[in-house]
Amino acid sequence: MAADIEFTHEPDQHRFTAVRASDGAHVGEAHYRLLGDDGIDFDHTWVPTASRGQGIASRLVHAAVTSDLARGRTIAASCPFVAAYLRDHPDVA
Repeated sequence: MAADIEFTHEPDQHRFTAVRASDGAHVGEAHYRLLGDDGIDFDHTWVPTASRGQGIASRLVHAAVTSDLARGRTIAASCPFVAAYLRDHPDVA
């Protein structure tokens, strides 16, 4: 179930992860690269096939783009999923 997902920032890996709390299964990643001092580009989002269709990627991207790391930075989205999420949620962008 997607309700028990925990989102974590792994700065050494330049990614945010989604982990199912009930069993520790890794169910998503949102990768980024910093663009100077004031920009961030979310360049890849991944959810395993078995976990797709549960809203995990959307929740993961939301957690990433509203994180302390992203706050105050210009957000770029070379990942098509992140770009679509930001278009569909202009209040977040």
